[in-house]
Formats: sequence, C-alpha cells, structure tokens
Amino acid sequence: MIVCDENEIPLVPAGQEIVFPNVDSCCAFIFLKADGSAVGGHATQFFNGDIRMRESADDMLARMLTAGGVPSQILYVGQIDWSGAAGQAQAANAQLMNCQAANLCRFNVTLDIFVDLGAGRLQVQEHDKTAKRDFGAAPLKRNDFLYDQPLPTLIKTVKGPMFCAIL
Repeated sequence: MIVCDENEIPLVPAGQEIVFPNVDSCCAFIFLKADGSAVGGHATQFFNGDIRMRESADDMLARMLTAGGVPSQILYVGQIDWSGAAGQAQAANAQLMNCQAANLCRFNVTLDIFVDLGAGRLQVQEHDKTAKRDFGAAPLKRNDFLYDQPLPTLIKTVKGPMFCAIL
C-alpha cells in the first residue's frame, strides 16, 4: 500500500493500492492511467500561505501532469468545499479539460481514502481521530465505508465544459 500524505505525488504501479490518510481540509486527486497505473496528489487548501483552494488545485494538477503525464480519467475526493476548485482547475487546464472525471468532493467529515487499482475499487471511510498513526503509515481499513464503488462505474462519459459529474 502506498501512502499519499499532504503535498505528495506518488506514482502508483498497476495492481497496487494508494491511500490518502486524514483528508480533512484537503483533497485527493487521482489520475487513472490507461495502463492501470495511477498518479496520486494530496492537495492542501493553502497556496503560498493563504487559503486559496483553486490555486492549490492548479498547482497540484500541474505537478501531477509533470510527474505522470495526461491521465485517461481523473477522480477528486474530499470535502464539499473542493468541488468547485477542483473542477475549475481541470476545466482551465488545456491538457486536462477533456479528460473524463468524477468529482466526489461531497463529504463533511475527515476521510481516509483508499484506491485499490488491483481490485478496481474506491473506498472512503471516516478518519478515526482516536487512532494513533505514524506519519507516512497507512490507517487501518475498516468495513464501515461512507462510499464503496468499483472504479469503472464512477466515471461518466461527459467531456468539454460540463466535464464533471457529481456522483
């Protein structure tokens, strides 16, 4: 399991699992690649010391493109406040504006987000604030998911200005 903490951008080989722990005021960005691999990004709401979610999203998407290239699909998972910023950043990026996307920025609790490329599943659970976790270590996956769906069913085939489906 590969852990993606704040401001990290790991490249995830096909068949592996990536976890975004303790996503509170942050957003998980996931580029799904045609070869089954992924690029993860854990964006904070801060950019240059100020709360500027849109600029943080622009920066994260640009860094992910540099690290892993153009994806076939994009997932955004996080707090409802990120819904507009993530979508606007994608729409403004010429390399990403026509990528299929699923915007799952609709939660109001701190999250642990699991993307299992081998099983093809996205699982989201509420973060257990009482659990002790070493920074960089994965949180315990429980079976009380807030969201648990196969990856292929998340993406709607919508392109252009109305690229983002809120599922």
